[in-house]
Amino acid sequence: MLIAFDSVSATFGLRLWSDAVGEAADSAAHFPAAAGFHLNVNLDQPDLQFAARLRRAGGVVSLAPLKPAAQPPSPEALWKLIGAADIFSPDVAEAASLVGPGSPRGLVRRLIEAGESRARLIVLRMGESGSLIAEGQTGQAVVIPAFGMAVNDSSGAGGAYCGGFLAGWLESHSLVTAGLYGAVAASFAVGRADLPVVTGDLRAEASQRLAALEPLVETSSI
Repeated sequence: MLIAFDSVSATFGLRLWSDAVGEAADSAAHFPAAAGFHLNVNLDQPDLQFAARLRRAGGVVSLAPLKPAAQPPSPEALWKLIGAADIFSPDVAEAASLVGPGSPRGLVRRLIEAGESRARLIVLRMGESGSLIAEGQTGQAVVIPAFGMAVNDSSGAGGAYCGGFLAGWLESHSLVTAGLYGAVAASFAVGRADLPVVTGDLRAEASQRLAALEPLVETSSI
């Protein structure tokens, strides 16, 4: 799945693609106003050429795994995977499948080292524990808490977080703002079984959740 963020209208578009569609769908020309793209990738067979074309077209590319890798990749394959993205966002199990088990900070540190700081941001999604976000080149890091609420359906939380994070990063280039946008987006995904309709009331609730989370953000370094 590809999520494209339109910087003009501040909206997202979704598109599915497959080899059968051919090169016509494999082009950033289909998203002329898009400032960023989020892709889910199969760690065992990642389509990194597509991500490279989107980056060459000028878009910020966010990658998130579909599931943990069946086997740890070679150092070269991992280097290529992480370097294909501006933002690389695995969950804890997916990160551990790439670099081995460890603490959240240890996982992020090893991902940065494996990619030789080529990904601008490593975003580790930790479920109810929130997210750990680090800049690859500076080591600056923040911990963003999850918004506490009853979980109705967690199946779309990762995608919602990544989409919200991408929008926040494109808007602000701030680790904190991007992480808060991701956390708030994920909170709406887990709190209901269907897709929310964007209304004035929903936007107001999103602003309230963001304001509630902001004082709880922790800043540090990796």
